[in-house]
Amino acid sequence: MKNAYTLMLALCITQASFAQIDQADLPQEGMTIDMTDAGNATVDDNQTGSNQTWDFSSLGDNGIIPDQFTSVGEANFTFLFAFGSNSSNPADFAMPGEIPIPAVALDLLGSVAGFTIDESFNFFRREPSGLYQAGFGITTSGFGLPIPYSAPDEIIPIPLELNRQTSSNYTFNVEIPGLGTWACTATRENIVDGNGTLLLPNASYENVYRVKSVLNSDNTITVAADVLPIPIPGGLEIPFPRNETKYMYFVEGTGWPVLEVKSSLLGSTAKYRSNPVDFTAIEELSVTSAELFPNPTNDFAQIRFEKKPAQSLVIELSDLNGKVLFQKLVSTSGTTAMETIPVKELGLCNGVYQVRLICDNTSPLVRKLVVQN
Repeated sequence: MKNAYTLMLALCITQASFAQIDQADLPQEGMTIDMTDAGNATVDDNQTGSNQTWDFSSLGDNGIIPDQFTSVGEANFTFLFAFGSNSSNPADFAMPGEIPIPAVALDLLGSVAGFTIDESFNFFRREPSGLYQAGFGITTSGFGLPIPYSAPDEIIPIPLELNRQTSSNYTFNVEIPGLGTWACTATRENIVDGNGTLLLPNASYENVYRVKSVLNSDNTITVAADVLPIPIPGGLEIPFPRNETKYMYFVEGTGWPVLEVKSSLLGSTAKYRSNPVDFTAIEELSVTSAELFPNPTNDFAQIRFEKKPAQSLVIELSDLNGKVLFQKLVSTSGTTAMETIPVKELGLCNGVYQVRLICDNTSPLVRKLVVQN
């Protein structure tokens, strides 16, 4: 009987030991996380299971590359139609990302069709089960081209339990004005393949969980015949794979990796948190969610939010220079409330504004409001 009790206790401890990360820990619009560019790194793919020690203490330091989480509209106004709150594929925030075309294929497109990409943005949605990518967008000559996925791509699964496996798949087929079409079929496999201790040049962490994420993506860009210098019947097809393996290392209470190593046929890249995580400074958000609608607007905007019971908060609207244009104190004993921001009465011009929900001394929740008269 004693042995059975001991076994049950051990199982309970094992089940409770997974990294405590939930939706509130995932990145939010307005956040910036400084990451150090470590250059190349090698991951031991066989270093899996429990009680591992991953030693990356000798990683390099090539400067800071901040991970910035901005609003959909700030990335490019045209992205709002595909990823705004009123779209069929809404995203919570945008993040500048790598151009999702190998340099050799992009050079070929530039030489045969004069097509270049200026910027690329990824669009993410926060869910109780994890962080999902709704699609991405590229800008060329100032024009924003949104590329929504047929289904969300799971980037970070939560909770992080050892040996948990998830998968997702998506497709897209988009017309690129003045060029042709871009078709893609992709699958992703995630597995929480290890936990233990992580050693970095500036910190060491216990109770770390590693997520191995494998993306296999088949892409084909078809350049229309009338775009080519020498017409080819049916156009010119440029196939290219986008296959990569990403290792993400998480610690409790932080929904963004403290270390990320990405590898592909083109090599590997690594980045780690520039500022070590201070667990004593992690604050729980008093406001756990907020939704602005309609957005964009030219008349009024309603903000619906959830918060801890019996707490008052301040709704604050400001321009991007920090000038406060509207403030309202909200006192309610409930956990869900909705308030109105009088956009038309305030005489706001077209542009992007910041809405902050400030509650006690905890971190404010920030949302972006787009005014379009």
